[in-house]
Amino acid sequence: MSTVATDTFLLATQQEVTLTAELAAARAAAEAEAAGHGGGAEGTPLPAGTQGLIRRRLFCHRSPTDNLLVAMGRWMDNAIPLVPNRYQAALAAGPAGIEGPPAVRSAPREVVLDRYTSHTAICPDSMRAYRAFSAARAAFGAAAALGAAVLAAYTGCAAAGGGADAGTLIRGGAAVIGSGAVALVAHALAQQFVYIYTQEKQTKDLKRITNFVPDQ
Repeated sequence: MSTVATDTFLLATQQEVTLTAELAAARAAAEAEAAGHGGGAEGTPLPAGTQGLIRRRLFCHRSPTDNLLVAMGRWMDNAIPLVPNRYQAALAAGPAGIEGPPAVRSAPREVVLDRYTSHTAICPDSMRAYRAFSAARAAFGAAAALGAAVLAAYTGCAAAGGGADAGTLIRGGAAVIGSGAVALVAHALAQQFVYIYTQEKQTKDLKRITNFVPDQ
């Protein structure tokens, strides 16, 4: 299974919950400020008056290694609300909260994991490699197809004229197989620059796990 792809899409799907909760907290803080109320404490729920989102409430931190995530969340809770005009348009658009429709929608898996758009197209080195592999795939694929056609024509003519030369058939067949193999390798390498880990592929990979235990 592609662990990186799975983790990348998992992080992308968290945006619906996190950004929607952040907007709801920002709206509550704005309403409380307008009403002249004070801010809420970290140990309390998210009432009107809370000064922004507290991210640790959205996740279950059970491991000591999560301390870094908790610290990073606290920093984001303090820093993100300071971004100029971050909530201006959203707050003016009307009510929305964590219990209502998401403030944002997660992009489909095919969009999140599209390596060509997110990396290859904006990385000159990767783009050159992708074009080289694509060109090799086209050239050797065409050579294999042409060689197969020529070999078939030669075999037909030779059969009508009394038999084909064994050495010619072996060399021709080897050339066709070699060109086809190079085309397949070039195709596999080119696909790494446009690779999309679809839901179908993930489901197929999950079936290979014999001790899979779903989350409780």
